[in-house]
Amino acid sequence: MSNLEIAEAAGEYWLYDKVKGPKELLRPIRINGLGADIINMIKSGLKKDEIINEVCGQYGIDMKCAQEDVSFFLDAIDKAGYHDVLPDV
Repeated sequence: MSNLEIAEAAGEYWLYDKVKGPKELLRPIRINGLGADIINMIKSGLKKDEIINEVCGQYGIDMKCAQEDVSFFLDAIDKAGYHDVLPDV
C-alpha cells in the first residue's frame, strides 16, 4: 500500500507522505493535475505501461509524449525523496 497522499489547496496539488506528514518532508512537492492523476493511478495499483496508456486516453496525447511525461514525473518524485514511499511501477 502506498503512503502517498495528495492535498489540494488554492487550486494546486501537493504531494506528501501521509505517514510522515507534510511537515517532515525534505521539501514539499507541488504537482499539477496530471501529476495528481498519475499518483492516483499508482495508488490504484497500475503499472507504468498502464499509466502511460491511461494518460494517452485521458489527455489525448500520443504514446511518445505520454511516455516522456510519465517518466519525467516518476523520476522527479523519486529524486525528491519519495523512493521509500513510491511503490514499484
